[in-house]
Amino acid sequence: MIECESSGVYGFNYFNYFNYFNYLESITYAFKELGHNVRMFYEPDINDKAGIQKLKEEILGYKPDLFLNFGGNYCFDIIDSNFLNKLKCKKVYQYADSIRRIESEKQNLDGYDLILVFEPSDVEYIYDKFGIKAVLWQVGAAEEIYSSCLISDAKPYDICFVGGMTEERLIFMEQVVNWVSIHKYNMIVCCHCWHDNNWLNKFFSKWKFSLNYPILSKYIYNSYIYPSEVASIYKQTKICLNKHVAAHEGMNYRTFEIMAGNNFVLCDDRVQASDYGLIEGVHLSFYKNIDECIDKIEYYLKNADLRSTIAYQGGR
Repeated sequence: MIECESSGVYGFNYFNYFNYFNYLESITYAFKELGHNVRMFYEPDINDKAGIQKLKEEILGYKPDLFLNFGGNYCFDIIDSNFLNKLKCKKVYQYADSIRRIESEKQNLDGYDLILVFEPSDVEYIYDKFGIKAVLWQVGAAEEIYSSCLISDAKPYDICFVGGMTEERLIFMEQVVNWVSIHKYNMIVCCHCWHDNNWLNKFFSKWKFSLNYPILSKYIYNSYIYPSEVASIYKQTKICLNKHVAAHEGMNYRTFEIMAGNNFVLCDDRVQASDYGLIEGVHLSFYKNIDECIDKIEYYLKNADLRSTIAYQGGR
């Protein structure tokens, strides 16, 4: 697609909290394994004018062969068209979310040599709106994070879900945990659902959330978690549940990062799955609605050998 010399690859990440859920870290790991020198930086605070200027000077001074901007393109006001013109190298933008979930019309996409997306409908959308041919692409999950360092076979959790909450996801998860509570299974839902920056916020925000989602609130692990923690939770879980947001028709990165550690994935139905060679009941399992999801949770919890075989084949 885009080739670069081994003298330098520059990774820029717009989301500066825990390395955008590890993805840029995984990309950096892969480039280093291929023998490239890599520098990775995060977006400074938008109000830190001196920090922004320093960042730009460091990027330009590094003189990379390849500039990779990974994120949701919320950083358009920092990595603007003027800066991209000054950057004399090949430039790639990789979306970590659907472009249609971003309000800004100013995307600066014409400043890049290649646009990568994971959402299939974004290919047509970007072409119609900007006249640019984007490429459907997936991101890797670094083995050092997701598999090589994780050898424990203990499964204290029956079910887990990791991800941000939308209204649709909240309603769905409340139904899942209701079934879980009745049948006395062990589930963990990792998501920052209420403010906890001080004791007052923690008490009242959690109380408000509990009023709306009384059962789900009991299963929430209300914290941002590091990539290694996420990988550990996947590894300690029998069934890793995935539920895409409504704006996504394609398969999000999380599907693949779960499989990367030889973990069993139960995912909402994706027509795109066959494009990646993924087969129902062979590499992972899909559900079409909440009833089928619960039926499959119950089935695979009772069939450990089959679950382990599918998890292994998905990992491969």
